[in-house]
Amino acid sequence: MLQSIKSIFMKLSHRIGRRSIILTPSKGHMGEIPLRSELFSSSQMKEHGKTLAGLHTLTQKHFPERLLARLANNESALLEVHNHLIKDVKENKGIVPAGPPVSG
Repeated sequence: MLQSIKSIFMKLSHRIGRRSIILTPSKGHMGEIPLRSELFSSSQMKEHGKTLAGLHTLTQKHFPERLLARLANNESALLEVHNHLIKDVKENKGIVPAGPPVSG
């Protein structure tokens, strides 16, 4: 059971290109501090949004939609994990956490 869930999480991680999510659950991608420590206040978010908006250039060109395909791919992986977890809960199988609890 644990091996099948681990393989599903690895598939999901591979699909989103961040294998370290599973391999180093207590730290973020590439050993970075978890995202919680980088949350912006509302005024910081407003300024960050303005900065990002200023970096974009408008164009009349049409680019293929890639986000929807990625989201659909991620949805299928998450549903697969969800279905495995539901099955294991119904069968009273133990579910091991991916990492230590995050205090916060």
